[in-house]
Amino acid sequence: MAENKIIQFTTQKIENLISYIPFLARLYSSPYQKVVKKEIELGDITHKDRILNVGCGAVPFTAIHIVKYTGAEVIAIDHDSNAVQKARTLLAKTGYDKKIKVQLKSGEENLNTDDFSAAVVALQASPKTEILNNLLQYGGKGVRIIFRKASPNFSGQYDGLPENPRPDKQVQQSMKTFDTSVLYTSAAL
Repeated sequence: MAENKIIQFTTQKIENLISYIPFLARLYSSPYQKVVKKEIELGDITHKDRILNVGCGAVPFTAIHIVKYTGAEVIAIDHDSNAVQKARTLLAKTGYDKKIKVQLKSGEENLNTDDFSAAVVALQASPKTEILNNLLQYGGKGVRIIFRKASPNFSGQYDGLPENPRPDKQVQQSMKTFDTSVLYTSAAL
């Protein structure tokens, strides 16, 4: 394991363990409520949207919070088959499986443009440049894409965003590992 990825490794292990217990998953995800609310506002996400959540992990808390606050449908993807299975099990236990579909996929794969009108990409998702380019290419005109940007003290732990294109808007976040969520809009490119 690369030393500069210790946070991602630890997070993955914690999520794998708590994914079996909905109460612990809910407790674990509670600090992200404010984060996701700000991202919903940043991306102007409503119940009419269909959201792609890239890098959902075993505890797909971003997808859950989006459904909880907007009622939008979410397609959550992860490239780890173990995380996908655990996320499906957790969602079935909590009843969110009716609004959130989890798929084994990578953010770099070609995506159907009809599948989403907005996307939220996890901090640990990588490679961010390829994911962004893919979402802009296959997301269609007007797709809104939100990325979480690592805080300066943690930038070595996560893949960085490209210099270009530049985000259209951003919002400050109060998390230790990431301090900003940024928005790209395909119409602006």
